[in-house]
Amino acid sequence: LWLKILGQKWDTIGFNPAAYRLKNCLIGIGMGMCSVLLIIGAARMSKTIFLKTSIPLQETFFKCALYLAAAIIVAIFEELFFRGMVLQTLLRDISPRKALILSSIFYSVIHFMKFTTEPFKVLARAFGLFLVGMILGKAFMKTRTLYLSIGMHAAWIFSIRSYKLFFDIRETNLFLWGDNIFLGGIISWLFLLGTSIIISNLPIKK
Repeated sequence: LWLKILGQKWDTIGFNPAAYRLKNCLIGIGMGMCSVLLIIGAARMSKTIFLKTSIPLQETFFKCALYLAAAIIVAIFEELFFRGMVLQTLLRDISPRKALILSSIFYSVIHFMKFTTEPFKVLARAFGLFLVGMILGKAFMKTRTLYLSIGMHAAWIFSIRSYKLFFDIRETNLFLWGDNIFLGGIISWLFLLGTSIIISNLPIKK
């Protein structure tokens, strides 16, 4: 309904019937999962996280199923809005670089509008979210469809939510890991920057 109100069609906001839509979605899922697993591996090697001694299988399976459903829904709607609408609107009026940066800042701010007495943690996470926005924006600009970014976004949401079912977190070095090992520290930023570089140079078919 709101697409009709805005005068938009599905194919104009990134859901066009691209020949490689399934492949690009799977590539996004693979890249998202790999980047999260690499961060988890680094955190495990540095003894920042450790495996739980007891994992209730039935409860864990149920929560994973919920996280998977939530990840798919959130990824579709957020990519539809942030990349399909916001980024694509900016691309019509300003240069691709400026559009990518502005949309990523907007993505970060919207996700972290939260008061806290610890501004360092807010800024650290906000920068991590900015990098995530840059990666997802590049994924959209690379293919001009949402399939790659949706796959990556869904994989990130599912992995980041579900890993806590299997690992406990020790007190972390805030500079290296922040208060969130996927967003808030130098190590996670380096992995995100690496993912961004890979996306920029990946030979993906549209």
